[in-house]
Amino acid sequence: MPGRFLTEAERQALRGFPDRIAAEELSKFFVLGRDDLQFVGRHRREHNRLGIALQLCAIRWLGFCPDDLTGAPENAVETVAAQLGISPGVLVQYGQRPQTRTEHLREVLRYLGFRTPNQADMTALAEWLAVQAMSHHDPRVLLQMATLHLRTLRIVRPGVTRLERLVVTVRSRRS
Repeated sequence: MPGRFLTEAERQALRGFPDRIAAEELSKFFVLGRDDLQFVGRHRREHNRLGIALQLCAIRWLGFCPDDLTGAPENAVETVAAQLGISPGVLVQYGQRPQTRTEHLREVLRYLGFRTPNQADMTALAEWLAVQAMSHHDPRVLLQMATLHLRTLRIVRPGVTRLERLVVTVRSRRS
């Protein structure tokens, strides 16, 4: 299909968590500060505290939150659960109401100062990518750079297919 360069397996991998998170990334993105603990502590049930804390960590680390938090690597879940003093096993109870996950994600985005991208953001990203494409020809590298750039701007990464198409469009204009 035109506008794609990732395999389906790569696309799926970019929609979720990796199998394991390196220790340095755990300590950078999955350690909760005092303010984080207060934010998370506003939620009564243990599974809600663990779920919202994982959403917070995922946004900081990935620039988006995978739909399935139960797919988070075991070492990440254990790290966050230990800080909250709860069992990692309670995560299976999280988000049984889809609205809970959505409401919590909105809270997390407000707390972290992130926002979802609008059309102006996507236009600005395309212009930024066009400059990057002058020296980086690999579309996978451009996709990774776009993800990092959005995270730096505190803009939630749009779906991987949307970004993939944007990279293809930018690269085709450069040719």
